[in-house]
Amino acid sequence: MSTKSKAVLRFQQAARANVYYIYKYNTSQKKYLPAFQIKDKKIYAYQGKKYVKTGTAALKNGIYTATLTGLNLKKEKTQTYIIKAARSLKGYPTAIGAASKSIKLTAVPETTLKTKSLTVKRGKKKPITIANKKKGASYTFRADKKAIISVSKKGIVTGRKTGTAKITVREKYNGKTRTLGTVKVKVKK
Repeated sequence: MSTKSKAVLRFQQAARANVYYIYKYNTSQKKYLPAFQIKDKKIYAYQGKKYVKTGTAALKNGIYTATLTGLNLKKEKTQTYIIKAARSLKGYPTAIGAASKSIKLTAVPETTLKTKSLTVKRGKKKPITIANKKKGASYTFRADKKAIISVSKKGIVTGRKTGTAKITVREKYNGKTRTLGTVKVKVKK
């Protein structure tokens, strides 16, 4: 079973370019193959010899931000891409600019909450697991019923009293905070 994930891509807008081709390096074929295209702020994934719309890209202050989805990061932990800027005019073939530069990127798996539920005995401890933690990010764990469980700053859950509780896990990265999810905890005797 493959894990599909996503990666956020940021790059500077090329002068006069209105199409960006993103090629993924195929390690078995040892060459770059079509993967994505960004045209008119729309993201298209290359699927079965054609491009299919998968999302939109944002352009602010000359910087494009695009979220590439459907990446198989279980098989390949890192993937290398190049971007080629092009100019496409109706009625003319698309020309990849001679001055445009190829950019190598590495897609990394998205940070996810691996632990969804826990059963812990009173007085015992169990960890909450976060997959693919970002370097420089901080994580917080907040229990809704502190009489039933306690949770450390590192995500170690201790059962205090028989019952059920929830722990909300948040990630703070680059000044932005997002909720990774909730862990349901059951405390037994």
